[in-house]
Amino acid sequence: MNLACNTEKTTMLERLYREHYAWLYVWLCNRLQQNSHVEDVLQDTFVKLLKSNLVEQIQHPKSYLAQTASRIIIDQARRKYIEQAYLDYLATHQQDSDCNTPENILCAIELLERLASMLEGLDAQVRQIFLLRYLDELTQLQIAARLNLSRGTVQRALIHAIQHCDAIIREQ
Repeated sequence: MNLACNTEKTTMLERLYREHYAWLYVWLCNRLQQNSHVEDVLQDTFVKLLKSNLVEQIQHPKSYLAQTASRIIIDQARRKYIEQAYLDYLATHQQDSDCNTPENILCAIELLERLASMLEGLDAQVRQIFLLRYLDELTQLQIAARLNLSRGTVQRALIHAIQHCDAIIREQ
């Protein structure tokens, strides 16, 4: 039975690919400036579809493919921004060159990317308080003074942010 389901999923995915590849390619070309980037997003879109268990449930393929591709573009832009910010930080702070191996940089960028996606669902002020506490290592009193808030407000925001992150980790 599982083999039959996989065969049906593969057949549906092949059909989606044949029927909508050209349309999605043109759609992406109209939205992206680099054609080489179009191919990457196109491939990532169909790979994501392959990995999902939703192929059989797609009722509006063009809408679904466009939304999936858009999310991939946003994720790639966020990753590029995080990567550049980290590289700028390293250049500014002249960290120990032994720590700046490509592997360590990649791990740090992936960690920062994961943190950014976890914090995405938070209110801007709560996110700012969290980052000031755990990235800038400010105390709650320093954060309160900087943002003109009470210590209690800062403390509640930190609790909320930690609970939010914990809930996301537990879902994974």
